[in-house]
Amino acid sequence: MRLAIDQPDLIDRMELTRMRLVYEDTAQQVDMCREQLKRWCGECTTPEQVKALERLAGIVKQWADDTRLVRDAIDTLLHEG
Repeated sequence: MRLAIDQPDLIDRMELTRMRLVYEDTAQQVDMCREQLKRWCGECTTPEQVKALERLAGIVKQWADDTRLVRDAIDTLLHEG
């Protein structure tokens, strides 16, 4: 995406639109993972389980942040075109 931002004509609008749909789906999957983590946090009983869920929450947060950044970049490119 960084290359595409520096060279806006590199990716056509159709490809950007397709990518937007893929990352909208990804964002929904992130949301489902967050909901599942909440349920698991309510059920975990051991310190090891808590630590594992905290690590998983960090991974999901990074996934959500990355997904948001890509969606923002796609939106920027679509609005510039």
